[in-house]
Amino acid sequence: MKKIALISLFMILMGATLMADVKSDILGGWKSAAAEDFQNGSFGYRVFEIKKDSWTVQTTIYRDKNMKKPIFVFFADGPYSVGESYSKIEGANKAQFKFSHKYVTLLTNNFILKRMLGFKSLKKDVKTDISQNGISFFKSVAAAPEEFDVVKIENKMLYLGARPKDNDLGSEEKRPTKLNFPLIRVENK
Repeated sequence: MKKIALISLFMILMGATLMADVKSDILGGWKSAAAEDFQNGSFGYRVFEIKKDSWTVQTTIYRDKNMKKPIFVFFADGPYSVGESYSKIEGANKAQFKFSHKYVTLLTNNFILKRMLGFKSLKKDVKTDISQNGISFFKSVAAAPEEFDVVKIENKMLYLGARPKDNDLGSEEKRPTKLNFPLIRVENK
């Protein structure tokens, strides 16, 4: 009986150690390795800053793979947590990213794009706080307070979960089962 209790304690401690290792491994700056093709005529470039208890993301959306024709930037921040290993993706851990703030900055004056995106009220180059009311397909913080995601470090790259077509990671059932594009570490200068 003591042997079983010791083995159980060891397994619990190992799990806690592995979660702590993953959380410390993801700390720092991360960016897209290249333009990310969203398969809808747009491309994205993500930049993350992950600290001990908080995270930020800045995603810039472009009309071209060369990232010369920007459309808008989405920025968000908040607290996060890394949890247990995730059985649906080998080597990944569950993670929850909560939102404190959400912003959008329009980077084009193209009326057709503004209208298609539901950004008619936005002004070019003005960072707009959408935390309270959301805008178009971006929900407010109250309507979408967190995302149920995954994190995985492999070959010195960070992977988060692939976003579903409806872009909704708002529940445990929506947690991704595939990985997104890799992120590479931002080197400190």
